[in-house]
Amino acid sequence: MESENETFNLEDLPTFLIYILDKVELVCCEQTTDLSKLESHLIVVDKVVGLLRELSLPGVYAILKTNDLEHLKTLSDVFTDILSAMQQLVSTLSVTPATVAENVCVTDGRNPGEVGRPKFRIKSEVLEDLRSLGFSWTKIAVILGVSRWTISRRVKDYGLEDMCGFSQLSNEELDRLIRNYIDHHGTTSGQTYIIGYIKSLGYHVQRSRIRECLALLDPQNTALRWGVTVSRRVYCVPWPNSLWHLDGHHSLIRWKLIIDRCINGFSRRIMFLKCSSNNLAETVLTLFLEAYGHREFV
Repeated sequence: MESENETFNLEDLPTFLIYILDKVELVCCEQTTDLSKLESHLIVVDKVVGLLRELSLPGVYAILKTNDLEHLKTLSDVFTDILSAMQQLVSTLSVTPATVAENVCVTDGRNPGEVGRPKFRIKSEVLEDLRSLGFSWTKIAVILGVSRWTISRRVKDYGLEDMCGFSQLSNEELDRLIRNYIDHHGTTSGQTYIIGYIKSLGYHVQRSRIRECLALLDPQNTALRWGVTVSRRVYCVPWPNSLWHLDGHHSLIRWKLIIDRCINGFSRRIMFLKCSSNNLAETVLTLFLEAYGHREFV
């Protein structure tokens, strides 16, 4: 034992400690810290603390023939603090629940000869469960932390193209629901009310199917509703200066740029157009009074 201590080279200790610190910092600073890798480095740091404490003992100190006993004690305290911090980090990660993506999106190992990144392994049951909850394929991709193209490929691989997210209602069942609503609420109810009624029952049906079914069950009122068009009025200003249109543009307000403008409704003449540095009513009033003072009957 004494021969081993006498041949111990203390000059290599700083290089070894720096190497350990670099490895620990690299592992602890990773965004997705691997718990097993962190635990393995924790064991190494624990061994380093034991080594520094052993070197700080009086007997070993005399054999090493060094006067850096205080430095060794300081290093032992520093690595002890690092060990405590790593133990706390391991305890935190061990009780932190994993995300959905970490549980279900596991990458397969790359086979020899393959190129590109490893393939995500997503179970079909996960896609079916999320789809049955009403999530779209794009939203499922966001939940699992993968691209929508990855989800699209898995949907094709598992043959899930038919899971469109709509309720599997036959035409007869849909007719019965719509007929029941019409009987209780009258024939004046349109497509929007019926869609809301069907959703309240927990069904999700295509709008086109409801429109076709409603036209089949109540063709007369459907034709009447389509025949009622919005009466478009002709814009007309009877004489000059009888109507001015004022508006403000506030998209650039974060840079203190507010654009106020006014146009004559009769001639379409711009009465004022100015970019101000404030959004005060007094500014708009001043612009209006100035334009009113220089008005012309055009």
